[in-house]
Amino acid sequence: MHFPSLGTCIFVPPHPADWDEAEQYCRSKGAHLVSITSEHEAFIVRDLVDKNNAKFFTWIGLSRAEDEGSGDLESSGEGSGEFSGEGSGIEEENRDFTWSDGSKFDFNLFGPGEPSKHGDCVAWDRPNSIDIWHAINCDYAQFFLCKRNALNATTDYFEDPEGEVISPNYPKNYSDLQRRHYFIRVPDQERILLDIENFQTEKDRDTLTIYDGFSERAKTMRRLSGSISGLKMISSNNAVLLSFSSDEDTTDKGFRIKYRTWKYPNIIQIKAYEDSRDGHIESPNYPDPIGPLKFQHYLIQCPTSYHINFVIKDFSLQPEDRFAFHKVYDKKSRPILSNPNPSYLPYSFSTTTNISYFCLLVHFGRSQGEIQIGSQKKRIPFLKGLVDTLRQTDLRSLAQNEADFLVVEHAAFVGARHVD
Repeated sequence: MHFPSLGTCIFVPPHPADWDEAEQYCRSKGAHLVSITSEHEAFIVRDLVDKNNAKFFTWIGLSRAEDEGSGDLESSGEGSGEFSGEGSGIEEENRDFTWSDGSKFDFNLFGPGEPSKHGDCVAWDRPNSIDIWHAINCDYAQFFLCKRNALNATTDYFEDPEGEVISPNYPKNYSDLQRRHYFIRVPDQERILLDIENFQTEKDRDTLTIYDGFSERAKTMRRLSGSISGLKMISSNNAVLLSFSSDEDTTDKGFRIKYRTWKYPNIIQIKAYEDSRDGHIESPNYPDPIGPLKFQHYLIQCPTSYHINFVIKDFSLQPEDRFAFHKVYDKKSRPILSNPNPSYLPYSFSTTTNISYFCLLVHFGRSQGEIQIGSQKKRIPFLKGLVDTLRQTDLRSLAQNEADFLVVEHAAFVGARHVD
């Protein structure tokens, strides 16, 4: 399996072997037992262990034995395989460990009391989904993972909060037989918004596949070919992989895709008490316009013997934008009001419980296209409300607006009225 974010391929042989036999098998395939040199690499290898050998030990390329070097194979890491020096986080007793591919040993997941003196070869164990590396007898037969450098594939890496992904030679035609990857990674709590500005490839032949995660094992968000514009999608985690390939004939202009980071806003919590019953809520930047991909959630709560009365005094949205009040009960929500008619302001209504969930969703505006959330097969068309999506995504919804518009929304929280 190719992992463009690492520039390597990792594969799972179908049979167990002792450590030396496993390393020799990997070498016969132009590889070594897998090395793990970072938390990101551990994340990927952990997934392979869970899916292929979760209940048993899995050999990795770390051993206390003398480093045999990488032979005539190209090393997949830097350094000679020796201890990397101070600041690596490697304890004194671990310094004689080396990776079989020559990678620098500056990362480990040894469990308590490890590495033990009972063995010189390291296996990965996942008891109760906890990562533990054990030093065990090298003669035990275990399943194992092999890793080698990726061949004939180029990967471009992106970590800035916004940027641009373009096909080779853009805006001129790309070449035949292209194989290129683009890997975007942002901080853990953020997501990635992709905006397909221009896309022209040979239909059904030259394709761009967008994966919602770190590798081609992740769920596919979309597979694109032909002529496309106005398509937007947002990842469900903090990494996206784009893989482009072209066949042996007929090329086109290619693609230009902009991306930027996005994160869920914090819910604004408002609590009313008997001695402070009145309040008001304004949309972000009120009375100025709201920018694209903006929404805000409010959670309003008063004492259990009261309920909440709302008076909407000022309200103006584009037809594609959404505004909704929700009643929250037993961790579920149900819409009680969506997009009130500005002609009937001021508009007053009351909740039947002491908790109300209130959200402002700025949708797409007047351009044509779709937004896709993660790898969901069902995409949200324009001019359609997001109330169902709001419920399905646990009080979180995603939206986008490209047009210039004025959003003015003012809801007055008049107070908590006693329920007899």
